[in-house]
Amino acid sequence: MNVPRGGTMSYFRPVFLGTGLAACLATFMSCASLSTPAQPLVYAFHAAPTGTGTLRVRTSELIHRKEPLAVALRAIYQYDPAADAWTRLAGPQATWMVPIPQPRQLYSADTDPVLHTLPPVGLFWVTWEEEGHRHASPAYSGPIMCNDVMLGPAPPGRIPLCVPFADHAEARFVPDPAALPD
Repeated sequence: MNVPRGGTMSYFRPVFLGTGLAACLATFMSCASLSTPAQPLVYAFHAAPTGTGTLRVRTSELIHRKEPLAVALRAIYQYDPAADAWTRLAGPQATWMVPIPQPRQLYSADTDPVLHTLPPVGLFWVTWEEEGHRHASPAYSGPIMCNDVMLGPAPPGRIPLCVPFADHAEARFVPDPAALPD
């Protein structure tokens, strides 16, 4: 432990130096700037036995809230492998007010509430909003998934994802869906 010349030892320096929390505690500054982006409670889930893709709500986190969760589905895009492009699906916009469930012994994807079921086969890009925070995620539906998607460095404007088909799945570089409009 470093002791500065003068013989006094700073309690925070050796233990917490470099952390934002220590700076807040040591200087009594406002810690509002340390807030991290909201982690989504909604997530895309692929049920391996059936191949069904769904959007679900993580109840293990939802039970800690004081109020129901407001969720708005903004857009669902499906990747078209033949055209190598994303196509917006018509009409999936919806809103939900997800109630806080009763605490229970077991929390798993099998017991999390389903908000939306995806079409039977495909790679999807889903955008939604929770309490004013926008989120997006790839989602998969289909009987077969890729074992891995290690394709090496992605070309500019593309990302590696698994593309499910009815009888197989392929790891591919697909156009980056991050810039798609809601």
